[in-house]
Amino acid sequence: MIRNESNSFIGNMNPTEKSEWILSKTSFIRGRQCLKSLYLHKYHRNLKTLPTAEQEKVFKKGKSFERQFRQACFPTGVDLNLQLGDNFAGYFPQTKTMLSGNHSVVLFEAGIVSQGVLVLVDVLKKNEDDTIDIFEVKNNAHLKSSSLWDASLQYFVCKSFFGNWLNSFHVILKGNRHPFKTVNVTEQVEKRQERIRHDIELFTSVLLGTQEPETAMGKHCSLPYECGFKGYCKKKKMNQKLFH
Repeated sequence: MIRNESNSFIGNMNPTEKSEWILSKTSFIRGRQCLKSLYLHKYHRNLKTLPTAEQEKVFKKGKSFERQFRQACFPTGVDLNLQLGDNFAGYFPQTKTMLSGNHSVVLFEAGIVSQGVLVLVDVLKKNEDDTIDIFEVKNNAHLKSSSLWDASLQYFVCKSFFGNWLNSFHVILKGNRHPFKTVNVTEQVEKRQERIRHDIELFTSVLLGTQEPETAMGKHCSLPYECGFKGYCKKKKMNQKLFH
């Protein structure tokens, strides 16, 4: 496809336009694991147990690996998290401002909103020709299924916003001979887009509903991530046995 400035995505951007979302990348991944967990996290977060020391350790290692990649490969990148912190409503407007005001730029934690979903992209690279390359950083040696679903959602949202200006989507893993291994997953995530669309509609309906989904406990309570609502579900299950 031949691209020129007249049909660039930049011409359609309004940095001050407000965009709303009901799903985030985190809630989407949670919904894929368990609809009940998705609902509880939205409306009854106080029922969730705090992360264990081991979970916190894994999280910190992941962040450390991400910083190493950023510093090694994109040392001049702009970290929006340092500017905005937990002000999630500010990420998309600031991202649009940075993209429209620079011929080329690298953003960390760039916020994109489309189709009612907010994603914060680990690394977004806008090239001189306005094309966009995205890098998702995972502190793993191999590409996991959960990472592909994560990338597939981000691709869906970014493709909806950037259109054909989205050039490629990569996952960064731990390398063997080198510190980092880059895997181009563009073709893989493109094949999952219809499922992503279906899941977004399903998860949105759950969050807009008024009743907690009835989901039985099982292996999904610990895979791919340990659920913080296991204690609540176990207690509820015990009470049901006592009164039935």
